[in-house]
Amino acid sequence: MVARQYANGFADVFDFGVPPFLAAFERFGCVEAAVIDSQLRWLAEYPDSLIARKNGPGVAADVQQRAADVLKFDGIASPEGRRAGVELDRFLRSDGNKLNPGTTADLITACLFVALRENKVAPSAPFRWPAPDWL
Repeated sequence: MVARQYANGFADVFDFGVPPFLAAFERFGCVEAAVIDSQLRWLAEYPDSLIARKNGPGVAADVQQRAADVLKFDGIASPEGRRAGVELDRFLRSDGNKLNPGTTADLITACLFVALRENKVAPSAPFRWPAPDWL
């Protein structure tokens, strides 16, 4: 997925990643929740290629489905979605962290860079998400 960005002019970052990141930033009012929401959206749309390299495409597809399931509950905007998100987080951290969605993290970092570079998010923007039922 990262190499694909170089081949397509970072189209996935600009067209798929940045608009929902900014929408989540506006919706939740902080960077942390926008990152979490973006991670779920990337994982639900694209199997993480680091997970696929480490564990095989079937495991990456399973993680993709689990992220899509969290979004069915309105993602982190609802208590049910946050519970499902916490469960997904536990699953991803299990087994020695072999399910680390590192490619997705790199792509979200690119989205955050674009948001900062285009002055859509300020470095001084609130970071921490004060959801009491989150990690």
